[in-house]
Amino acid sequence: MRRAVVQVGIQRPVNAHESSSCRPTHVAARQVLACKVVAYERGGGVNGGHIAYVWDDARVTYVISVHGYANEPRARAMMAALIAAAAG
Repeated sequence: MRRAVVQVGIQRPVNAHESSSCRPTHVAARQVLACKVVAYERGGGVNGGHIAYVWDDARVTYVISVHGYANEPRARAMMAALIAAAAG
């Protein structure tokens, strides 16, 4: 499932001629992947033009995808809240 959602839907959308701009970063002391997904009109698909945060926790992958690159602080805050909730 991770391959279908993250690798194909976010990191390298099938219809895009380029990869998304992804970088590792830390949120709430956990390593996550932050990606600016290729724009929809350039083949980015359903997540096109989104900022996506991806966190792997054991065997579960969590994805938060928010429209608009300017919403990165919002996506980061949402991921921090998700990590805190999952940590219990």
